[in-house]
This record gives sequence, C-alpha cells and structure tokens, in this order.
Amino acid sequence: ADYVRIRNAVAPENTDSLEQIAWQAATYPGDGARFLALDEGGTPIGTATAGRIWMYGPEYPRWWLGIWVLSDRRRRGQGSALYQTASDAAREAGKTGFETELSAVHEDGLRFLAGRGFVETERNKMVRLDLAGLRAPDPRPPAGIRLVTLAQRPDLVDGVHAVALEAFPDIPSADEPMDVGSLDAFTARDVERVGIPKDAFFVAVDDATGAVAGYASLIYDAASTTVAYHDMTAVRRAFRGRGIATALKRATI
Repeated sequence: ADYVRIRNAVAPENTDSLEQIAWQAATYPGDGARFLALDEGGTPIGTATAGRIWMYGPEYPRWWLGIWVLSDRRRRGQGSALYQTASDAAREAGKTGFETELSAVHEDGLRFLAGRGFVETERNKMVRLDLAGLRAPDPRPPAGIRLVTLAQRPDLVDGVHAVALEAFPDIPSADEPMDVGSLDAFTARDVERVGIPKDAFFVAVDDATGAVAGYASLIYDAASTTVAYHDMTAVRRAFRGRGIATALKRATI
C-alpha cells in the first residue's frame, strides 16, 4: 500500500494499484521485486520496482525499472540507494540492464537517469479525449464486417491471438519488437489483465468466413474508474485499408 501511495503521488500519469500488483504476482510469480526507502523514523519516503517487462519473454536480458521518491525528500541519497538495491536484484536474476519510461515533466527523474547512463530510445506523445458531452460515434464497419465484444463472444480469443501474431511485428518501435507469446501468455496479459473490460474489447469478424479480422481494447487507469487508456488496435494485413481500424476505434469511444 505504501508503494502504491508513493508511486501514484509522485507520478499520477503512471499509476499502479493493489489489484494490479496481485494480478502481476499471480501471472509472473517471483519475476520481480519492490522496495521501500524509510526515513530514520521508519516512514516510507521512496519506493522502487524492478521486474519482468510484460511485453517480452522471460529470457529478455533487461528488467523494467521504476523509482519514485517524494518531492520533499529528494537529493539525500534515497533514489541512489533504491537504484543500487534494484540493480542488485536484477543482477541476481541474471539480467544485464534496465528499461523504463518517464514523462518529460519529471526533470529530476531525467537528470537521475542520464547520470546513470540511460539513453533515450524512443519518444511517445500522450493525448486525451474528453468524453463528457461527446456524442458517441457510429462505428460504421465496412460491408461484410461485424463488431462484437469478447463479453459476447469469449470463444474468439484464439482468433484475437492470431491477429496479434501478425500485427505486433508491424508496430513501430525503436527497440525490440513486442513478443505476443503463447495463447495462454497473451490471454493472461492482454485479455485477463486487471482493468481490461470485456464489454469494451471489440472484435471485428469477417461474416463470410467467421475469421477474426482485427480487435481493439481499452484498459482502465490503475487509479481511476472513469479514465481508460487505449490499449491496442490490431488488424490482419489482408483486411487493412478498408476502415476496420477506424470502426474499432469508434466502437471503443
């Protein structure tokens, strides 16, 4: 609970929750660690996490890193101590490096990482759509394509996995391509993960063959019940250029 409180206070744009921690522990048991930095009185003032990067397989050579120290307790060595402790845990697990993400608004964090040899590999822009008062768009899928949800058709998970196998390698990335994983691994991470609502997980089905042509999903912000992130939109190559992705995006809105 202290880890969640500190992390969410320091970086409200990158939150975690007790429910997500429980999901991670059940899905990737023993594949990571969390740490707290305490002041002289035993009060938690900083926290760190290091562990498996979910979008890669267990053999991937780097771990994910997160360090958060309360703003009024910085520049006293707590961040460095957390970094050293996380590094020791990663080495013990056989890892050779870290990856992380950081909003450009956190200038302290940027300096901290740069001073320890981190280099920028890619940059993404986060955008927000305010749904208050917005008229829901008509998805308008192309002729021959029907949109259903996984809540309605849980039997389509195999087809969704097949779409991911074809689409993930096409996602632009400056680093290692994301690993889809086995059906079981994909289902645990991209379907059954905490915060992914099945009634907002849309699947495009080809009426002629019954095959899954594409899908789009949302995931709730870990600290919110009213804000969701767009998680993924994927369309098989043979079905691209027909407006299926646009229809799926409209459906998630």
